[in-house]
Amino acid sequence: MDNLFSNFYQQASDLNKGVVEPTLRFNEIGAKYQQQLLEQQWAAVESCVDIGVRQFRAVSEAKDAQELATCQAELAAEMGERFLSAAQHVFEIQVQAKEELSCLWVDGLQVAEVTPVLKPKAKPRAKSASRKKPVGKTPTRRTRKAA
Repeated sequence: MDNLFSNFYQQASDLNKGVVEPTLRFNEIGAKYQQQLLEQQWAAVESCVDIGVRQFRAVSEAKDAQELATCQAELAAEMGERFLSAAQHVFEIQVQAKEELSCLWVDGLQVAEVTPVLKPKAKPRAKSASRKKPVGKTPTRRTRKAA
C-alpha cells in the first residue's frame, strides 16, 4: 500500500514539474520581450519629445513662414523615419518572441506522452439455445409509434 502511494506521489510530482517548467519558461520569454517592447516605447516617447522641442525652437527662431514650413517638413520626415524604424524593431521583437514560443510549444509536444484512450473490447456473449430470433422484421421506434 505504501508503494502505491509512493508511486502516486512520484507521478504527481513528475506531472507538476512537467507543467511548472514550461510555464516558467513561458513567463521568462514574456518578460524578456515585454522589456524590449517597453524600451521601444520609451524610445518612441523620447523621439516625440525631441521632435516637439525642436519644433518649438523652429517656431521661435524662424525668420519667416517659408523657413518655418521647411523646418517643420524636415522634422516631420525625420519623425516618420524614426517611427518606421521603431515599427521595424517592434516587428523583429515580435518575430523573435513568436519563434521562441513556437519552440517552447514544439518542445512541449515532444515531451508530452499522448496515449489514446481505447475502450476495452466487449466480451462476446454466449448464445443461449432458448433465445429465438424473431421471424420477420423487428419493430423499430417509428413502427411502434405508428401502431
